[in-house]
Amino acid sequence: MEEIELEKKDYGKDFENEVKIFLEEKLKFSDVKGGQDFHIAPNGEKNQIDACGRYKDILFVFECKAAGRKVKKNLRQDILATKERARMVLEGYKTIPEYSQCKFVKFIFITKKIEIPESEKELFKETHFWYADENLLEYYSELYEKIGEYAVFNFLADYGIRPPENEQLNVAALKTKIGKYVTYSFYANPKELLKFSYVARRRSQKEDFYQRMLDKNRIRKIQQFLDNGGIFPTNVIISLKEGDKNFVKISGLESKNHSEVGTLTIKNSYSACWIIDGQHRLYSFSRAHSENLIPLLDTLEEFSRRIINSGTIDHLSLNCVKPGFIFLVESNAVLLLQHRFITTGNAIYTGILEVYKAWEPKVDKTSPDERARRFINKISTNS
Repeated sequence: MEEIELEKKDYGKDFENEVKIFLEEKLKFSDVKGGQDFHIAPNGEKNQIDACGRYKDILFVFECKAAGRKVKKNLRQDILATKERARMVLEGYKTIPEYSQCKFVKFIFITKKIEIPESEKELFKETHFWYADENLLEYYSELYEKIGEYAVFNFLADYGIRPPENEQLNVAALKTKIGKYVTYSFYANPKELLKFSYVARRRSQKEDFYQRMLDKNRIRKIQQFLDNGGIFPTNVIISLKEGDKNFVKISGLESKNHSEVGTLTIKNSYSACWIIDGQHRLYSFSRAHSENLIPLLDTLEEFSRRIINSGTIDHLSLNCVKPGFIFLVESNAVLLLQHRFITTGNAIYTGILEVYKAWEPKVDKTSPDERARRFINKISTNS
């Protein structure tokens, strides 16, 4: 009897509605449509759309497949059919008044409780479609609960959407050379920086999994601290991608102590800013009323990439990056473990562990906001 009921229920339709609610309530997309009677196709053709929605001038189109319980299923014919379905959308979407001004279209083939073979996932490389499963809805719904409206920028980054040219952040910055490395120190409005910031998460080669590094309760507590007039005197440490930033020196100012004053521009990517240390402090502004500026230090692509992506490591005694490095090694421990058979004996891998073992005992592991609180107390008591 239970199996008969499972067959009768239209799980596909329920999933389509779930996707539409997600687009409207979590990503705040406009003109969300889809369903049995909604089509996007050239005149005279039919092409039913399960779910779609618009973010500014970008149209997202979803094809939804669902089952009542976890099953392995062959969807080869459905995947191959997406080529023709995409063609009809691309030729017909401007006939829909709400989408007529869209300049880009993104297609996502999403499943729920359906496991498809890896060989079929490879077929998507020959189509216009991205593949996702129900974890996409779960992850971004949870992210929305933590950082609100800024979750959509992480979603856009994941699907290769770049900000328009006029959407950028310009700040006054101090550029400093430390040995052969370059850092930028600057203050920024955190709510403006959040558009370009990406929440840390990891993916293995065999399966996607998310490390939910943001703690909702901790964000709420820091938000209350901010709304009660709290400030952060200590730096948030970030890494900015090389192609997503530009520094212009202010002419007429002399360079002293290997430093230059100028304008730093962050642009081109909704994931331009990778937060190494201070993620909770920065994202607490997503729901706070505070408009205070926050101090940041960019460790620059070269040094951060060498740590994050297992590049060549040298034993630099830079106190400002030690906590961030220890945090990165510990948060990526699973990834290092997965690759231990490949990297055992590798100079890069052993270098990371050697630096970690040398620095870890010397790092203050109290939370950044606690360190800031201690610093403020020292100032107020003149101790």
